[in-house]
Amino acid sequence: MKNSKYLALRDIFIDNLYNLAKKNPKIILITNDQGAPALDKFKKDLTKQFFNMGISEQNIIAVASGLSSQGFIPFVYSISSFLIYRSIEFLKIDLSYSKNPVHLFGVGSGYSYAEDGPTHHATEDLANVLSFPNFEVFNPSFPSLCNKLPNILLKKKYPTYTRLDRQFFKNTDLNLSKFIKDGFYLFKKKRDSSNCIISTGITTQNMMNYKSQVKYDLIDIFSLNFFNQRKLINLLKSYRNIVIAEEHNKFNGLGVYILSMINDSNLKSKIKVIGLNKKYIFGYGSRQMLHKNNKIDQANIVKFFK
Repeated sequence: MKNSKYLALRDIFIDNLYNLAKKNPKIILITNDQGAPALDKFKKDLTKQFFNMGISEQNIIAVASGLSSQGFIPFVYSISSFLIYRSIEFLKIDLSYSKNPVHLFGVGSGYSYAEDGPTHHATEDLANVLSFPNFEVFNPSFPSLCNKLPNILLKKKYPTYTRLDRQFFKNTDLNLSKFIKDGFYLFKKKRDSSNCIISTGITTQNMMNYKSQVKYDLIDIFSLNFFNQRKLINLLKSYRNIVIAEEHNKFNGLGVYILSMINDSNLKSKIKVIGLNKKYIFGYGSRQMLHKNNKIDQANIVKFFK
């Protein structure tokens, strides 16, 4: 990896959105009283394209939906847990049912705000949004993807939700065109490995550089529900053991979504979903501690292969 720089996903996303908005007056950014240096620049330079509507999550979704119906391209930014949980009915009717291309992006996926507790933890958001039709969910695990993502979203004719981690992520050299086309990316860590981990976000970052005696390949999912399913299934046929690991409730997240797809394909591999346990999902403390409590730390993930 030539570039080992750690970068903030949110700031990269907003900076690239800002550059697009300078050229396109139809792009509107709406927030609910959130602060960030990148937002300050947007607010200062593009006053007619930025709206801080206060603490009113349901309202910002309704307003964004209305703007979208009139030909504007709204982006809505907030903390993930506030954005999804407080506005669930509006997401269903104003966006999913109405197919209005509003682009939500929330910072704080999973345990990003670890010390702030369950009010700030987005550990069940996928259970809601993945169940909605006409809604694509993105979870970039690398800063370079955030450089491209705003421009990708502009071309979508339906609503989207982007989960951004609060933690700084390590940049990695990637074949971005392949990543974006397939919606996932295979990192071949070991030759002829029979073990594979499927993950996204912080779990991908954690497993990328984990030093383990156990051989495993790593597949990162970028588009959580619109990836190339046939290509992924064909890829998984070469593995005997597959772990789907995520920093999300294990009963209703990415793991269950992929399991359903795998079951329809009659894949013969041994498969396990590792995610947040209902007994320990609500907690306070460091992210590392919360991972260990839920047994989604690196050591517990690779135990399945031993």
